[in-house]
Amino acid sequence: MSMQVTVRVRNSAGSHILPGVLVASGEDAGASFGGSFAAEGAHLLLAGDRKYHVRLDPEPSAEAAEVIRDRVGKRVTIRFIGRRGTYRRQLEAIAGRFFAPEAAPEPTSFEAAEAAEAAEVPTHAG
Repeated sequence: MSMQVTVRVRNSAGSHILPGVLVASGEDAGASFGGSFAAEGAHLLLAGDRKYHVRLDPEPSAEAAEVIRDRVGKRVTIRFIGRRGTYRRQLEAIAGRFFAPEAAPEPTSFEAAEAAEAAEVPTHAG
């Protein structure tokens, strides 16, 4: 059975409470997180006296994702559902396809036509 958690990230505009699932903790968290870079979803590695690998479920909003990116290297809090207390941790890293940079779009036929026109050399008829 998976442990449900919430992770709170804050910035000057407010805070976001993000539901998630604890994937691994302690010594296993780093290895587990290392395998999540190409995995579906949004993954967080929280560091402190004990490390936690958390998968956010559902994926965060675009606004929350921006706050998460800005908080890497800074403090967040984690709360284990059904247990007392919250724990401060450092957001060490983010991973998963959700946080992966988007691939550059393929050039459209319109862009290709503009490039071809720019490359044409005018001829003089005489």
